[in-house]
Amino acid sequence: MLQGRVVKVYNEWYRVAVVGDRMLECKPRGRLRKGQTPLPGDRAMVEELADGTGVICEILPRRNLLLRPAMTNVDQVLIIQTWQSPAMNLSLLDRMLALAEWENVRPYIVLNKSDLYAEAEEHVRAAIQRWRQDYQQVGYDVFEVSSKTGDGIEPLKRLLEGKVTVMAGPSGVGKSSLLNHLLPQAGQRIGELSEKIRRGKHTTRHVELIRAGEGDSWLADSPGFSRLSVDSIDKQQLDTCFPEIRQESEHCRFRSCLHEHEPDCAVMRAVDEERIRRSRYEHYLEFLSEIRRSEENRY
Repeated sequence: MLQGRVVKVYNEWYRVAVVGDRMLECKPRGRLRKGQTPLPGDRAMVEELADGTGVICEILPRRNLLLRPAMTNVDQVLIIQTWQSPAMNLSLLDRMLALAEWENVRPYIVLNKSDLYAEAEEHVRAAIQRWRQDYQQVGYDVFEVSSKTGDGIEPLKRLLEGKVTVMAGPSGVGKSSLLNHLLPQAGQRIGELSEKIRRGKHTTRHVELIRAGEGDSWLADSPGFSRLSVDSIDKQQLDTCFPEIRQESEHCRFRSCLHEHEPDCAVMRAVDEERIRRSRYEHYLEFLSEIRRSEENRY
């Protein structure tokens, strides 16, 4: 019996990396098909067959589970954004950050296409700097890179060592191009940005883990998206997915405070005093409403 990691799912087959960088093309035992379906990132016990293929006998306990992209046992996520081409979507950024916090995955914000705004007008550069400082004050690391010139890539490469990392972000932000810089051997096809609607074509169609260095180092590209659901988050714990709101909520009058209209709400006070970015608070309320609607439709 061998222990390995599922790195690709395709046509009812599962590619599993085992000891010595060997890859086994496997199928799961029948009882797995009725229960736990293997996903990229899963650790599994595999039996090798005489014909060189394998059988997945057991899926080991998962540390976490991402739904979009569908992956397990993820250590960190590189959230790729651009200031323009396409324009930054702060609501989508905060969704991805909240979901990463919920699944206990460390997020890093990567601002790609820095070559486009390096010579931008002063007010644009100032706005980018304010945005970066706001998110750094919350506690997030922000990297500025250019997948066109390769600037800023080296610090990202160092992040990959010994980790299972996923790249996520909306279509058109250059994930596949960035992947080519991080892992030239990946050979990902790069989609052209649609000039008509200023959105990227969905070049990446599946999730695949690609070896990213020595040991257990893996990087996954994921399909682009323009919408991401937060209804997997418990509404009573949504505030824990916003570090600055989580910190202030400790001073609320009521332990069950949802920070909407309750008296003596420390979070609303912090927003009024500009210690919490108003757009982040508005996104918190937006997500809270979505979770409530999902709960109502569920019953």
